[in-house]
Amino acid sequence: MVPVIFFFQQILFVLSFLVCTITFINGHPNAFSYSESSWTPESSEDDVSSRSFPYEDITPSEDMEDLDPEYSLDDVEDDLEDDLYEYAFLTNNKRNPNSRADKSFKNAAGYYLIENSNGNVIGTKDLSKCMTRGIFEVGRTPGGLPFYRNKATQKYLAIDPNGTVYMSPTQNSDTVIYTINDTRDLSIIYLYRLVGQNKRLYLDLSPQSNTVGPANTSNTTKFRSRNGVKTC
Repeated sequence: MVPVIFFFQQILFVLSFLVCTITFINGHPNAFSYSESSWTPESSEDDVSSRSFPYEDITPSEDMEDLDPEYSLDDVEDDLEDDLYEYAFLTNNKRNPNSRADKSFKNAAGYYLIENSNGNVIGTKDLSKCMTRGIFEVGRTPGGLPFYRNKATQKYLAIDPNGTVYMSPTQNSDTVIYTINDTRDLSIIYLYRLVGQNKRLYLDLSPQSNTVGPANTSNTTKFRSRNGVKTC
């Protein structure tokens, strides 16, 4: 019986010790508080600000590249607006196959696609000629077939089965010109006439108009289109 009483006395002693210890800690003013050197979000911000350089002390590096004097923010605004036009055209085209947009086409060799005064399809590097003879209304027929109609002459870009490029006064099977994106650069497109089920004739400007097969594509067959404020 004595060992049992002694055991209970030990338990009571331990419990009393724990109660006193907890009471003492809770009563201490600095109990469980971080020291002044402890990390807090506020202290970290103060630390960063104390180590940061004043704005006045920062001087431009001599190695910093100067802005191009010919660069204009208007160019950025125009490019952004062009992107919005392009996005709206593509979005509307999904909803409405009859959506249309005015576009110009320039290949990687620097030639704009135009219809000259003789009615021939050629390439030119003259920007003014692009503005007057190189704007095409791009859209689809009610049946969903694509077309490219010159805004100045109202004639349609056409490629016959033999690869001859010309302008047609009316829509026909030759005026069904498709586009496909370059797999390595989605901003580049190819314009082509589909002959049969598998044969494609790609439009080529060098600067005379011609067509080539898939194995002979080059910078003269890679086009970028533009529409919006600055169509050319």
